Amino acid sequence: SKGIGKRGSILLIDDPNDARASQADSDATKHWFSHTWISRLNDQEHGPMVVAGQRIGQDDLCGHILDNLPGWEHLNIPPLSMSQHDAITPLSGKILVR
Repeated sequence: SKGIGKRGSILLIDDPNDARASQADSDATKHWFSHTWISRLNDQEHGPMVVAGQRIGQDDLCGHILDNLPGWEHLNIPPLSMSQHDAITPLSGKILVR
């Protein structure tokens, strides 16, 4: 995984998981996240970090975060379908109707 920029007040990763990646690549992504990316946040105590992407398995980066790093909020929005789905955002409690 690669990051663009140096440091920031808000950090965002979009689609960090690659379904074609080997286990070694997946492990390298988790190591990069834990040892490089997190250190780029200006306010280590209160600064927001966002990881957006689809899940590809229990051991992907999102699974690593949810299993090992307390304090993260998980927002699971179902994929688009022909039927209506509701999702409740964990921070605001707003209902998203899809």
